[in-house]
Amino acid sequence: MVGTKHHGDMQDNAVEAHPGDVITQVQTAAQNSLPYRPNVVLINAGANDCKQQLDIPNAGARMRAMIEDILNYDGMQKTTIILSTLIPSSDPQTAANIPAVNEQYRELVTTMRKEDVSIVLAEMNPPTSVAEHNLISWPLDYTTNDQADPTHPNDCGYSKMARIWYDAINEAYDQDLIVKAGVMAASETCEGGSCNMVGVLYARKD
Repeated sequence: MVGTKHHGDMQDNAVEAHPGDVITQVQTAAQNSLPYRPNVVLINAGANDCKQQLDIPNAGARMRAMIEDILNYDGMQKTTIILSTLIPSSDPQTAANIPAVNEQYRELVTTMRKEDVSIVLAEMNPPTSVAEHNLISWPLDYTTNDQADPTHPNDCGYSKMARIWYDAINEAYDQDLIVKAGVMAASETCEGGSCNMVGVLYARKD
């Protein structure tokens, strides 16, 4: 785990997370972590664009620009991107815009895979419920009891998201997409623990 921020009480808790940021702001903030040259990047962004009703038809284009920015950084051309769809929201305006953004993200992953980009979709909010895939479905298995506020999950909600991230990373691993991490241009250590805390999930392939 790498990043300029630390959150939570897990041993390896570095992250590049910026609550309240829209996609373009996340793109700018992501520059802070690129010198670490991670081999897997998890992206969950766009809920604030939905809340602010910010150019919804072009959310996918902004996400593509951010992903390309990451992959164009020196030494990160083979980095695997795990892009998630947006989780449900109980804020009416946010909820109204989420389906359109999520569909753009699904199409973006499909398109970029055809372009030989190492990218996998973490489906957080399927258009139809597919319970056997452990997907979040509102309001069946993700409810207001899982929320800290209308947009953000509480610990229970985050645990449901974590399962989907886990499955998506394993999907990338099974498809042989995860390569060895690049040499860091920034200093980062795994204070108090190991960088490979989930075992085979984070095994790095040459």
